Amino acid sequence: MNDQSVKIWLAELQELAYDVDDVLDEFATEALRRKLQGRDEASSSKMEEITARLNSLALRRSQLELREISGGGRSMNMKSRLQPTSLVDEAHVFGREKQKLEILELLKNSDGGEDGVAVIPIFGMGGVGKTTLAQLVYNDDSISNLFYLKAWVCVSDDFDAIHITKTILQSITSESIDQNDLNLLQVKLKEKLSGKRLLLVLDDIWNENYNDWTILRSPFGVGTKIIVTTRSEKVSSNVVTVEPYPLRQLSYDHCLSIFTHHALGVRDFSGHPQLKEAGENIVRKCNGLPLAAKATGGLLRTVMDQHAWKDISNSEIWDLPNEQCGIMPALRLSYHHLPLHLNRCFAYCSILPKDYEFQEQEIVLLWRAEGFLQQIKPTSPIEGLGNQYFRDLLSRLFFQISSTDKSRFVMHDLVNDLAQSVAGEICSKLEGDKRPQFSERTRHFSYIVDRYDGVKKFETIDKMRFLRTFLPFKLSSEWFNYHLSNTVLADVLSELRCLRVLSLKGYCINELPNHFENLKHLCYLDFSYTVIKRLPDSLCTLCNLEILILKGCKSLEMLPSKIGILVNLQHLDITSANLLKGMPFGIGLENIVKAQDALEAKLTDKSGLDELKLKWSVDFDDATRHKEVEEEVLNFLRPHRGLKELTLKNYGGTRFPTWVVDPSFQNLLSLNLKNCKNCKSLPSIGKLPFLKDLFIGGMDEVMKVGVEFVGENKANAFASLERLCFQDMPKWKEWDLYEADEQIMKFPSLKKLSIINCPQLLGRLPEHLNSLEKLLIRSCTKLVVSVSNLPMLVGLEIDGCAELLFGDYAYFRLLKKVSLSNIFKFCTLMERLVPSLTKVEYLKIDGFKELTHVSQGELGLLRHLRARGVEEEQLQLGKLCNIEFLKISKCERLKRLPQLLHFLKFLREIAIYECPSIVSFSKNNFPPASKTLTINDCVNFQQCLLDEGENICISNTSLLECLAIEGCPSLICLSLPISLQYLVVSNCSKLASLSSSGKLPLGVKKLVIRNLPELESITQAIHENACLECVCIWSCKNVKSLPRGLDKLNHLRKIELASCPNLVSFSESGLPTTELTDLSILGCENFKALPNCMHNLTSLQILVLHRCSAETSFPEEGFPTNLKVLSISSPKICRSLLEWGLHRLTSLKEASIFGEGCLDVVSFPQEEAGMMLPPSITKIFIANFENLKYLSSKGFQNLTSFKNYPFIIALSSHLFWKKTCFSRF
Repeated sequence: MNDQSVKIWLAELQELAYDVDDVLDEFATEALRRKLQGRDEASSSKMEEITARLNSLALRRSQLELREISGGGRSMNMKSRLQPTSLVDEAHVFGREKQKLEILELLKNSDGGEDGVAVIPIFGMGGVGKTTLAQLVYNDDSISNLFYLKAWVCVSDDFDAIHITKTILQSITSESIDQNDLNLLQVKLKEKLSGKRLLLVLDDIWNENYNDWTILRSPFGVGTKIIVTTRSEKVSSNVVTVEPYPLRQLSYDHCLSIFTHHALGVRDFSGHPQLKEAGENIVRKCNGLPLAAKATGGLLRTVMDQHAWKDISNSEIWDLPNEQCGIMPALRLSYHHLPLHLNRCFAYCSILPKDYEFQEQEIVLLWRAEGFLQQIKPTSPIEGLGNQYFRDLLSRLFFQISSTDKSRFVMHDLVNDLAQSVAGEICSKLEGDKRPQFSERTRHFSYIVDRYDGVKKFETIDKMRFLRTFLPFKLSSEWFNYHLSNTVLADVLSELRCLRVLSLKGYCINELPNHFENLKHLCYLDFSYTVIKRLPDSLCTLCNLEILILKGCKSLEMLPSKIGILVNLQHLDITSANLLKGMPFGIGLENIVKAQDALEAKLTDKSGLDELKLKWSVDFDDATRHKEVEEEVLNFLRPHRGLKELTLKNYGGTRFPTWVVDPSFQNLLSLNLKNCKNCKSLPSIGKLPFLKDLFIGGMDEVMKVGVEFVGENKANAFASLERLCFQDMPKWKEWDLYEADEQIMKFPSLKKLSIINCPQLLGRLPEHLNSLEKLLIRSCTKLVVSVSNLPMLVGLEIDGCAELLFGDYAYFRLLKKVSLSNIFKFCTLMERLVPSLTKVEYLKIDGFKELTHVSQGELGLLRHLRARGVEEEQLQLGKLCNIEFLKISKCERLKRLPQLLHFLKFLREIAIYECPSIVSFSKNNFPPASKTLTINDCVNFQQCLLDEGENICISNTSLLECLAIEGCPSLICLSLPISLQYLVVSNCSKLASLSSSGKLPLGVKKLVIRNLPELESITQAIHENACLECVCIWSCKNVKSLPRGLDKLNHLRKIELASCPNLVSFSESGLPTTELTDLSILGCENFKALPNCMHNLTSLQILVLHRCSAETSFPEEGFPTNLKVLSISSPKICRSLLEWGLHRLTSLKEASIFGEGCLDVVSFPQEEAGMMLPPSITKIFIANFENLKYLSSKGFQNLTSFKNYPFIIALSSHLFWKKTCFSRF
C-alpha cells in the first residue's frame, strides 16, 4: 500500500477504534461501579465526539474511493510473486549438503502409508530455504535411478486441484492438457502412473484443509513419493506419512558465504577488509535465513562505499526498499495468511525485545488483559483460548522453542522485525540505544530495564496519553537491583489513565503510591520480584482487574482487606510470597488457627479461577501446626468445579479430603501433590476423568501404591492421563495396580512416565503402555525396568536401576534418544538392542562391558553420542556418518581416540573429559567440519593437533573455531588452526607456549588463559589486522609483558589481567585507543605504570585497578572523561585522582575508591580543594580512608541522579556524618 492518503485514513480509523473501545470500557466500568458502589454513569459527550469523527472518516472514505473487498480476503490486485521453478544453481547453495543427503535417504527408505504413497513434508519458516533444499534433491543425479518420472508444481496461495493435476500431467507426458474436469484429469493421471515410480514436489503449500488434500492425492499409489514444502505445521501433519523434516536456520559461516557471494562475488571479506565489520553485522541480523542474506547481499552488489554498507547495517529490515530487497514481502506472506484474530496477537508481540525468551502463559495472560481473545459465544469459556492462539502461532513458526530452555520460546529477529512492521506506531519499544519516534497513536509500550530508570528515560511518554501497556523487560540472566524513579512511579504512571497492562516487575520498590483509582481500566498488574510489604487500598477500586501477579514478593506481608470485591479477578500468582499472612488463597496456610476462617475465601464461588496453589510452610516440626486443623482447612478450601490446575504443597494432614478426587471436577487437567509428608496413602486419583498431568513427590510415608490409587471405576481409570511423575518417595516399595483385576489399568493415554529417586521401589513397571513416548528412571536402584512392549517410545533415559529387560522381538521404530547408565544387570546383550535403534539421534552409554562397539547395527541417524567408561575397542565410529556431537568421559583405559574420526564429515563438536590414558590428539585424525574441541582433566595429555615430530599448524581446511583445554598438567605443545576464534587454556602447568608456531591466528577473537606458570608471553607480536576482541590473563606468574602491536588493534574491547606478579607495564604493547571499553588490572603487585595515552581511550567505560604496586603512577593527562565505572585501590593513583578531580569524569555512574595510604584526606570529596562529584553518578563506595571525618555537602550538591536513588555506601571506622550531607537524600 503506497497511497499516503489511504495510510493516514487507516491510521486514523485504527486510532478511532481504540478510542471507541476506551469509551465503551469506561461506560462498562462505571456501570459496574454503580452496581457495586452506587456511582453515576460517565458523560455522553465523549460519544458525541466519537460519532463526529466516525462521520468524518466515512466521508473521506467516499472521497478516497475505498470499497470493501468481497469475501473478506486480501486484495486481488496484490502484486503477484515470481514463482520459483525446479532449477537451481548448486554452486551457489551453501550449507545444505547434510540436509540434502538426509532427504535422499528418506526417499530411498520410506515405504509410504496404506496406499503406498510416501509424503515427506519439509517444514520451516519463510526464507529458510525449503524450496532450495527441494530443488537440490529434485536435481540430484541419483533421482533418475530411483524414479522413472518426476514433476514439480509450485502451489503457493491458490490450492487449485485442477491446475495442480494438469501441471503434473504436462510434466510427465510433455503434452498440452486442455481438459478442466478434475475427475477425467485424475483418471488419466492414474493411468499414466500405473506401474511407474514418480517423484512429485509440491512447493509452498498453505491450504490446511485435510479434505482438499485427500482429493488431490487420490490418483497416486505405490511408487509415488511426494516432497511437500510448507510453513504450516498443520499442513505437514495433514499430509505426512513419515515424520516432518524441520529445516533450521543456516550457520553464521554459511550465511556469510551467501551474503558475500551476492554482494561481492566472493566467499569472504579478505579482499574488502574495510567492509568486513558492517558486512558481518548485516549477516548477524539475517540470523541464519538464507533469503535475507541473499536479498541484502543483492542490495549491496557492486556497492563498495563503506558508508553505504554501514547505513544498511544500521537500518531496520523494514526500511529497506521492497523493490530491491524481498525479505519483508516474503515474511509478510506468513502474516497475510493468519486468521484475523491472530493478526493483532502477533502484531502485539512486537513489544517483545529481540532475543527475549518468554513462556506461553506470560504471553497468553497479556493477550487476555488486552482483550485479544475472541470468544465464539459470550457464554463460552475463555480459558484455553489463548493457549490455542499461542499454539497456532507456534505451528506457523512465528514463535520458536528456545534452544536453551524447552519451556520457553523466542521470536526470530526477522519475525520480530515483521511484527514491528505490521504494528506500526501502535506498538513502540525502547531497545538498546534506539530511540523510536513516539506519537499519540502509540498504545503499547515496552522497554529494557536499566539499573537506574529515571524520569529522563520516559520523557517522551507524555505524548502517549492513551497508552494501554507499560511493560519492562530484562534480558540479562544476571541479577541486579533495578531502581525506578519515585517521580515516574508517583506522577508519570498515574496520568496514563487508559492503561490495561502495568508491570513493575523486578524493581526495588518497597512502597506503592495510593493512586490506583485513576487507573480504572487496569486488567493486568505485575508486581513480581519487588520488595513491597503491602498493597495500597486503592487497588481494590480496580473492578476490571483480572490478573494480579505477586510472584517472588518475599517482603509482602498483607493484602488489602477488601480484595474480595475484585469480582473480575481470575488469576492470582503469589508463588514464593513467603511472608504473606491472612491470605485465603493458599500461602501461609499454616497460620490459619481456626479452620472456619478458610471458608471466607469462598473458593466455590470463584467460577473464573483456573489455577489454585495451596501451600503450607516447609517446617513440619513447627509446634503450632496441627494435622487435624490442616485437614479441616483443606476441606473448607474446596474450589469451584471449573478448576483446571491444582497444587497442594507441604500439606501436613494425614489424608486428603474427598473433593480432591471428586469426579465432578471434569475440567481438572493438572494435579500436583508435593511434600505432603504425613500422608500414608494416595487418594483415588483414577476417578478424575480428564486429568492429563499428575505429579506426586515428597510423600515420605507412602509405602505402597495399589488399587486405592485407581478408584472405584477401574475400567476407565486414568483414561486421559498423559504425564505421570513419582519423585522423592524414600519408603515406597510396591506398585501393584492389579490386585483385583489384571485386565484394568493400562494407562491408555500415558505419554511420559518419570520415576525419580525412589530407592526402595521393587518389582516392575506396569505393562503394555502402548502410548508411552518418554520413559525416565533415575536413582531407583531396586527397580526392574522392562521396555519390551513400548511401540511408541521416542525417548529412554535410565540412570540407576537394578535390571533392564528387552524382549526378544523388541523393535523401537520411533526411538530417537537413549541414555543408559548405572544399570546393575543386563539380561539382554547390547548387541540385541543396538540394531533396533535405527532412528536414534542421541545415544549416551556409560560403562557397558556387554557393548562390543557402538557402530554395530545401522545407527545412521545418530547425531549425539556420549560415551562414559567404555574401552578403546568399543569406540568404533566408522558407521556413524551423521554424528554431530561426541563426548567421551571417564574412560580410564582409553589410550587413543577412535580411528577414522576424520571421516565423520558432520561432526561439529568434540568433548573429552577425564581420560587419563590419552596422550595426544593427532591433527590427521581431526574431523574436517568440527568447530569446537574441549579437553578437560586429562592428566597425561601432552600434544594437541600435532603429528609426532611436527611443529606446524593444521591445514587451512580446518574449521575449528573454539578450542578449550583445561586441567591438563602434562600438556607441552599445541598447534592452532587459522580458523580459530576462541581459545581457552587453563591449569596446564608445563605449557610454555600457546602455539607451536609462536603466533596467534589472525581470526582469534577471545583469548582466556589461566594458571599457566611456565608461560612467559602469549605471543611476541600481534598483527594489526588481528580480530582480537578480548584478552584475559589470570595467574600467569612468568608473564612480564603483553605482545607488541596491541595498540594497533581495531577490535579489542576488553583486557583483564589478574595475579600476574611480574607484569610491570604496557610500555612495549601500548593500548588500543579506538574500541577498548573495559580495562581491569588486579593483583599484579609489580605493575607500576599506566600509559600516558590513557586520556585518548575515548571508548573506555570500565576501569578497575586493584592490589597493584603502591608506586603505580597516575597518567599525566588523567583518565578518559567517558568512564562510567571506576574502581581504584592504588594509594598513589587514588591521591592523584582526588587532586585531579572526579568531577572531570562527566559520564561516571559508579565509583569504588579505597583510600589506603591517603592519610591527608579528611573530607570526601576534598572540600578544602573545592572538589565536587560529577552529576551523573548514581552509586559510590568509599572505604579505608583512615582519617576521613565527613562527607562534603558541597561536593554532593550537583547529584540530581541521587534524588530518586537514595543510597551511598561508605565504610571507615573514623567516619563522622554531617547532617547537611543527608539533606539531599
